[in-house]
Formats: sequence, C-alpha cells, structure tokens
Amino acid sequence: MGLTLALALAAAPASATWHAREEIPVESPVYRLASDLAASYPISFGLVLTRPWTRAELGRFLDQLLADVPAAANDPAVGRLRRELVPGGGSAGLEPFFAAEQEDASIEISPYLRASYAEDRARRRTQRDLRGGLQGSFAYGDHTVFFADGYVGNVTPGAHGTPDADGSFRSSSSDPTVWFERAYVTWQSPGFSARIGHTWLSWGPGLAGTLALSDAASALDLLEANVRLPGGARLQWFLATLDAVSESFLAGHRLAFRAGPSVEMGFSELARFDGSANAPPYLIPVMPYSLLDRRARGLGPVSGDTLGRRGRNNVMLAADFTWTWRPGTRLYGEVLLDDASLKNERPLAAGWQAGAHLRRLLPFGSLAVRGDYTRVYRYVYSIHHGHDFQHAGFPTGFALGPDVDQFAARLEWRPDADWAWGAEWSSVRKGSDPLGLAWQPGDPVPARLVLTFPVEQTQRVTLTADWSPSPSMTLSGAGGFTRIRSVDHVHGRDTDGAFGRAAAAFRW
Repeated sequence: MGLTLALALAAAPASATWHAREEIPVESPVYRLASDLAASYPISFGLVLTRPWTRAELGRFLDQLLADVPAAANDPAVGRLRRELVPGGGSAGLEPFFAAEQEDASIEISPYLRASYAEDRARRRTQRDLRGGLQGSFAYGDHTVFFADGYVGNVTPGAHGTPDADGSFRSSSSDPTVWFERAYVTWQSPGFSARIGHTWLSWGPGLAGTLALSDAASALDLLEANVRLPGGARLQWFLATLDAVSESFLAGHRLAFRAGPSVEMGFSELARFDGSANAPPYLIPVMPYSLLDRRARGLGPVSGDTLGRRGRNNVMLAADFTWTWRPGTRLYGEVLLDDASLKNERPLAAGWQAGAHLRRLLPFGSLAVRGDYTRVYRYVYSIHHGHDFQHAGFPTGFALGPDVDQFAARLEWRPDADWAWGAEWSSVRKGSDPLGLAWQPGDPVPARLVLTFPVEQTQRVTLTADWSPSPSMTLSGAGGFTRIRSVDHVHGRDTDGAFGRAAAAFRW
C-alpha cells in the first residue's frame, strides 16, 4: 500500500511512462476490475463510471479501499491492479527500455509488440492486427506530462484499428501503414486538470457498451478539463473536433459524484454542432447546450442554410448510476434522451440500459456474474439537420448504434492475479434502420417503439482465457459459436459457425 501511495503522491517525475499523471486507456481491463471491487466493498473514493482515470487516481482508489477494508488486500483483483502501477522487474514487469532524467524533467521510451488474429466463420471474416511501436512520455515539473503512442502495423478495420491511406477505419486492406493511437499533453494539480490531444473518453456503467459517450468511435481530437468539487464530486467537460474541414464538433459536460459508499451517479449533456465560431461558448461547463442553440438562432437574421447547419445543435441528455445494494451485489443503469421534446411532435429518440453484477470471494479466488439489457430506439444519434452523433462512420455512443436491443452476460473466475477464465453469452437484435437515418419533420410519428423489420438476430456463446503475469506481457484467447438469423437484414438468410480469437502483447 505504501508503494501505491508513494506513486500517487510523487512530486518528482521519476518515471514518465509509469508517471502518476499518465492516463489509463478506457479499454483497459483495469476498469472491469475496479467495477468488481465496487461490487464487493464500500467505495469512498473513485468514480468508476467516468473514464479515463490517471494512474494517480487508481493509486488513491486502491489505497483508500485498503484503508477502509484491510481484508481486501487478499482480493485477486486488488493484486492485479496494484501490479499495474509499478513494474517489479524481470517477469514481474520490465522498466522502460530507455530513460533519462535531469533536474525536474524526465523522458522514457518503451517499445511494444501486439498481435491478434480473429476468424468468424458465421460472417466469413478474418482479421489480423499486427503492430510494432513506441510509447514515449516526457514529464516536466510536478504537473505536466506529454505522451505519445505511434506504431507501424497493417490496416485493420474498427474504431480501435488502423485506418488506410484515405483515413477510412472500415477498409479491408492489409497494407502496412504508420499510425498513432494516442498523443496528448496534460497538466494536473490536486483539484484541476486539463488535457489536449488525441484520445478516447467513456462515461457510463455498461458491460458491453455505454449509451451516451463511449470508445465505440475512433479517438477524438479534443480539449478536456475537469475540476474536483466538494465531497469528491467531479465536473468534467470537453470539446472535440470531428471534422476540421467541415467544422464539425462534439461537446460534452458531466457531473459525477458519490452519494455515500454504495451509490455513484452521473448526469451528462452532449451536443453536436458546426462552426468554429460557435465553439467557445461550449467550453463553459455550466452552460446548458439547449440555451446555446437558442442564443445562436436569436442573434440576428441568417440564411436558411446557415440557420440549419451553423445556427443549430443536437443535444443529448443522459443519466447513469450504480448501487451496491449489499456487498457482492451491484445494480446499475443508464438512460439517454436524444433531442428530447415535451410535445409528441417527433419520435422518442431514447435508450436505456439495466444490469446486475454479483461477485463472491472464494477460497480459490473470486467468481463474478454480470449481465445487462440495452435498448436503443430508432433515430437516436441522428437528426434531420445533420448534426449526428457519429465519428468516422461509428456512433459516439452505443457501439451497435440505434434500432437495437442486446442481452449480454459474463461469468468470470479469477483464481489469482494472473489468470482470468470466462464464459460469455450475448443476444443482439438489430433493426434495419442504419446509423445516420433521421426522422424528417412532417413524417408520421411512429406509434410503436419496435425494431424495424427485417431484424437481424445474432446469438453468441464464448469461452475466454486471459493470462497476464506482469504489466509487460499479456496473452489471451477466446472461442465459441455464433448463430445469425436474417443476415444483413435479408429475411430467411441464416448462417452459423465457430469463431476464435488469439492475442498477445509485450511492452518493454
């Protein structure tokens, strides 16, 4: 515990790659482990639903947990998380390949290799992702860290993949290319932090995706800040450029807080708008975005085109919570409204999610069961004047987009800090309305909130294994069976087949 506390409170930037102010990527298994702990113990510090964390926040989260519940030191999830903070040397984690330090500045560079192979016979797809890159960071003084992650790899589709030469994240080419995953500079003090760069944000509790803001789209070029409020609450806000040429922007702010040791809540508002001249007011974190829309339209006479694109926005509201009803039993949920109206003049563009998380410590490790149901209605993330919540062809919210429902569940046995064995089941029903299809004013308002026919239904059963003996090395594998009905929304076109995935990562 003392080692964790020393890392979290360190004043000198002794290790930049392992620096306390470096962010933990939103897709990291760290957050799943933190959720396991939140389901098992009272939590008096740490907002699990607002990501990314910094390494300092993870350190304080663990130190406070162990101060509140000393018996948690024997939890395999605690052992796994504490090991993530500091390399132990050799098989317990390597120090950075190159490090140099002078007075109040230090630089570190770590090479890494990642490889994965996945094959899905039901959809006749094969995907390879090979990367060799460098992570480097430069820490200056007590508050500033510069971080970059660049690599050479093959073109791989997906929001966390590698785009082709035209910038497409949906290309099926396998040509080698150079890309960067994250690059940012951050300034942090105990009560305030600011970050500018290229990275992901994620808000919400979902097992298989959050509704309002997630890492389903490619990384955002953003300016982000947050301030700590009394009682451990946190106000976060950001402004992101989706397309610099068309001057398309995404903005968001979020208030998150703990209502005691068992409840965490968050209230979020996001806006899609165009025009760089409109951007500065969106950096005011307490200004409701719907009022900014009225302000822009009321400034003076403008053309119809300008009013439609530059004088309007699309506003989304969301609320989420988790409640640890008793040790080992956690309930959670999220609800969103996209461009809500008090009148029945357009369809209900909304989504909701509800889930439960059960976890028990056993003499031979820990056992966790988690499942949730998600429903996102038609026309969510899109609006008739074109301010859609999407980036690079992917939704900035729920990964499957609108017109969908999903059951997802996972059983996980963690015998120790190194191993995790799991079984997963999911059932997804996807209506035929795609992302970007907006309801048009004057069209009839649908009376029933049903999926659009023909519905594609995908059922999948998966067995997983993960081995991570140190923060420098990870091996994982998964295999299972998929059954699909009405493939690509063609009624009667059915298929099934096995699938498998293997991945390895090594960082020095």
